[in-house]
Amino acid sequence: MINGGGSGSLHIVSQDHQLTGLAGGSGLYGPTLFDHYRSFTPTPVAFFVSPVVRKPSPRHAVVYAGGYIASGPPSWSRQPLPWMPRNLRLLRNEGAGEVQTPLRGAAAADLQVGDQVWFRHAKAGELCERFDRLHLVQGCLTCVAKRFGPRSYLVSISSPHGSSRRASSPMPRMRCSPRPDASGSKSLSTRSRSTR
Repeated sequence: MINGGGSGSLHIVSQDHQLTGLAGGSGLYGPTLFDHYRSFTPTPVAFFVSPVVRKPSPRHAVVYAGGYIASGPPSWSRQPLPWMPRNLRLLRNEGAGEVQTPLRGAAAADLQVGDQVWFRHAKAGELCERFDRLHLVQGCLTCVAKRFGPRSYLVSISSPHGSSRRASSPMPRMRCSPRPDASGSKSLSTRSRSTR
């Protein structure tokens, strides 16, 4: 098997008939690093959600954690960005933090403690490396891909009518709920954040 690809070169390597497989890469999720590509425009489909934990002023809101910085040279392009509600932005002197992420903007005035802020990550690896479960949502149908072996995931599918089924499926490495450390300090975030 000869594999090639990656989001930035998929349109080029797909013409190489010596390849037996193509890899789409992070662009399948539509993370922020691909917002300014000229060769294609991905649709954002992966997010993580973090709750508001403090309101230091009417113009500011602070959410829990959120500092999932992408690999590569350190820069603002590697930071996750708030997606919903609209009109929120990171503080220039802080950015996204491991413990908390302060936000400002017009939408901050309407946010209350406990409200959810949706973020887009810069690359797919940040979510897939730090979470053990992804919630795959299409309309009212929800799948949960959870790792249970070195190369396999258990996929649970549930419908709005309450029925569910499970299938063992080989899938790429995906994670969604934060792994607690030895002290259990991440247990709160397991309940308060999810990925969709």
